[in-house]
Amino acid sequence: MRTTMDQAGRIRLPEQFQALLGLKPGDEVSLDEWEGHWVIRPVQDQQGLAEEGRVLVHHGQSDGVDEAVDALRSDRLHELREGSPQ
Repeated sequence: MRTTMDQAGRIRLPEQFQALLGLKPGDEVSLDEWEGHWVIRPVQDQQGLAEEGRVLVHHGQSDGVDEAVDALRSDRLHELREGSPQ
């Protein structure tokens, strides 16, 4: 795929390429050199667990997690109050 750099030094990514990377106007991309080639990657918040120092940290969406934790906590508290089934 080819594109052209404009007078301001900007490179327009063809729509097909933007769609492939899931990019929309205003999104940030990183340019990395790898084995003599340049790689363009979307800069996105890390998803899932990532090691930061010696600690695993969750990054990204947590849709539904709070509700699931609340439900499990409620069930566990009920079991503790009433006694768990034998």
